Amino acid sequence: MGSDLAGLLSELQASHNLKMIAVVGADGLMVESAANHDCDAEAVSAVAANGLLMMGELGQELGEGAADVTTLEFPSHTVLLTALDSDNLLVLVTDGKSLNLGQLRIMMRRSGNRIREVFNSTMSVY
Repeated sequence: MGSDLAGLLSELQASHNLKMIAVVGADGLMVESAANHDCDAEAVSAVAANGLLMMGELGQELGEGAADVTTLEFPSHTVLLTALDSDNLLVLVTDGKSLNLGQLRIMMRRSGNRIREVFNSTMSVY
């Protein structure tokens, strides 16, 4: 995948103190990521892809579309998932320390549009 996407993800990871940020395909394969050395981005991405399916199925059961953002809170980590399109997911992982969840959601919405643009322009090359 293009270095533009890798650069954008690295910039977002550093500027928002994220443990990991990744674009993941519905098949669980990581498209691109930026992660701390102690985070297995490929393993997290593979499991997170189920979130895309869950978001769509739960939304369908509720008579809605897929969720805009899904938040999973664990004792030491917070994971946010949002669909970039019907086949790709943006995954953010934080360490949960001094986390401002509202600010992170705003960043995810704003950055999601930028990531989507870069991702789509990169995919159009292929």
